Amino acid sequence: MAKRIGKYKITERESALNLSDGGTVQGNLSVSGTTNVTGVLTRLTAENIIDWDYITCPTPIVSTLTGAGGADGVMADGELFGMLFPGKNGQVTQVQGSIIAAHTVAAGGFMVEGTIPAVDTNSTVAGLNLQGDAATADNTGMELIFGGTQHGGGASCTIGTHAMSFDATFNSVDFTDQDCVAIGFRKVEEFQTGHQAIIAAASGDAVYTDYVAFGVLSAR
Repeated sequence: MAKRIGKYKITERESALNLSDGGTVQGNLSVSGTTNVTGVLTRLTAENIIDWDYITCPTPIVSTLTGAGGADGVMADGELFGMLFPGKNGQVTQVQGSIIAAHTVAAGGFMVEGTIPAVDTNSTVAGLNLQGDAATADNTGMELIFGGTQHGGGASCTIGTHAMSFDATFNSVDFTDQDCVAIGFRKVEEFQTGHQAIIAAASGDAVYTDYVAFGVLSAR
């Protein structure tokens, strides 16, 4: 029996292709012309939280680095700042940052520095400078959360449900200058600025409830 949609009658086969009363499209869908959407539009979380490199993407946008004291670049332990990373396809990834130990001298501008090559190599001395006040003060740094905040957001994953991976490159003239340069995952909770020094020393309670960290972890 034919089904009617508005003033049109359609067959059962055509009805199987009809989404006027709801349904699911599997595979690719291309739409040309103007598309009007009424009702609730559910946004899916992107598969890649961030897809950024210093060669093909613009320099990240950094919020003001003026702490509660009012001096530009001078930040107290635990003070927060934000960054926006423009991606390869025009997407933007928001980042929440927390200062580790007081930056008493104007912190670095967290910008892309050096001569940017067409192709990255192991010997390329260029990239996003994240040293902050480390050039003048020992044991200072930051923790960055991509795609959300310390309390969650679009980047949150559930162990046993989601697959998680990352690919990051760090460059240092002398890695013995660093105690802790790491990337990893941790449970959703408030920033703990004592975490990095503890895991670098490989001794004591690492403060965060659950975490995994990979990188340079060695006390000097």
